[in-house]
Amino acid sequence: MKATYLILLLSLISISEGCHSTTSKPETTTEQQPTPMDNGFVTGEVQAVTPGKDGYTAKIISADSLLYFATISHANLKENAAQYRTVNVGEKITVKGDIWKMGEETHITVRELK
Repeated sequence: MKATYLILLLSLISISEGCHSTTSKPETTTEQQPTPMDNGFVTGEVQAVTPGKDGYTAKIISADSLLYFATISHANLKENAAQYRTVNVGEKITVKGDIWKMGEETHITVRELK
């Protein structure tokens, strides 16, 4: 009787392990990332400036009508911290950095500000 329960228990454990595979396939996305222009730099006109904790976010529209939210701060500029400056609405700026998406919005963590 004990042997029957043991065999049943081992069978259930074996079946359970087969159903819960720990390997998973990485998610793939067909969403195309915007490509930076001119050697990684994006140039656009500032539409709005939103102050932040240690810098600001400039909403810019590129010549090809792509919208970017560029986060500009001393900390993100790192060795280029001397490039930090305030920008104004209507000004044309050129930035380079890490481009990433959040929902439908395209963001740039600015590493260079020309």
